[in-house]
Amino acid sequence: MSNELPLDKFYPKLASSKKVVKLLQQEYGDASPEILAILKSDGELPDGHSSVHDWLYDLVHNEAEDVAEDSREGSAAGEYPIYVMCFEGVFFVSAPEFDDIGYFSTQEEAEMAISSNWF
Repeated sequence: MSNELPLDKFYPKLASSKKVVKLLQQEYGDASPEILAILKSDGELPDGHSSVHDWLYDLVHNEAEDVAEDSREGSAAGEYPIYVMCFEGVFFVSAPEFDDIGYFSTQEEAEMAISSNWF
């Protein structure tokens, strides 16, 4: 059983991060208070702010740090690493040559996703 959630379920958590707020203000300027209010209310972003989701996706993936590492044996390539990544309390799993898996509320949930996706 996976506790994987879409990124938009983490909008309120991201909007409460001082780091995200600062970067959002730099990126969106005067529109940032309205955007933050929408994110905190767990609301859907209107068409005029649809780029915010892509911006948050890039931010989470580009700024995340690895908090745990595992590895699995591949075919011809040999062993490859699998990372649990975290940005401001949002976790996901990343492995070379595979799509990222996530998002998760805890590191433990992300580690369970490794066990269920890679044997």
